[in-house]
Amino acid sequence: MVIASRYEIILPDEFAKIASVFHDLLEELNLSPGSERADTLAADLIGFYQSGIHDIQALKLLMKP
Repeated sequence: MVIASRYEIILPDEFAKIASVFHDLLEELNLSPGSERADTLAADLIGFYQSGIHDIQALKLLMKP
């Protein structure tokens, strides 16, 4: 039996897009890359992307406090 996941696989070019958003947000929010908040931010970005939100501006808006 195959169980479908609700998440999409992230391809290398898509991951680069997420990384770009992540680095922009680190700068805008004045976060250090190894901080707990940055880790949470990265996990949330990946989760939103895998759930179908691929627009860079939408991802940034979702991640701002």
